[in-house]
Amino acid sequence: MRVLLALTGAVLLAGCGDAEDFTIDVAMAPGNAKAELARLDGGLMLRALSLAPVQSDASVRDALSFVLPGDKADGKLQLSFEEVGTNGARIHVALDMPSGIREVQGKPMIVDEGKAEVALQIALTAWSAGIEKNGYASLDPLNEVLGALALVTHPEQLSRMLAAGDDPEAMQAMLDPEVLAEMEAGSGDWGGGGSFDESTTDDGGGAFDEAGDDWGA
Repeated sequence: MRVLLALTGAVLLAGCGDAEDFTIDVAMAPGNAKAELARLDGGLMLRALSLAPVQSDASVRDALSFVLPGDKADGKLQLSFEEVGTNGARIHVALDMPSGIREVQGKPMIVDEGKAEVALQIALTAWSAGIEKNGYASLDPLNEVLGALALVTHPEQLSRMLAAGDDPEAMQAMLDPEVLAEMEAGSGDWGGGGSFDESTTDDGGGAFDEAGDDWGA
């Protein structure tokens, strides 16, 4: 849970940033990489909060798309796969998060798509490194990032979670007890995989910045 809240905080700020596509190489055939990543759904935390899971669409050849359902507007993640070398794939990544001002804990915020993209790139790079080293890598850190990105599209729910962040009893009261038991039995960490480097989500100026009058800054 601590990591999830850090991730959500890291992608909210008072200005706007331009997202740029990036690529990740992985030691898997394109079809295998697509099939593996199609399992992503945003993790157990979305279920525990009774929020819709991240939805994947694998109907397009050599491509995979995800919808991050939001209160008013959805986020979208597009992956395309090309063959590189022998039994390798290059994944082209494009992330599109909802624009516009939202209120989180009484402060006007917008999503910094650049920071969201960095978090996603770090998780995908770690997954790729695990594949190259061990032939397998957990999807938990990636699910953690997708879950955090989905959560920032629900500002009211996020505000309640942040308010309850230092109160375990209040936090547990927000969560589905059956899913909470499943999470605790699986890892003992509400945040999921727990391997995400939290230092990458904080630029030293705090996770949240209050917006000023100049929204284009």
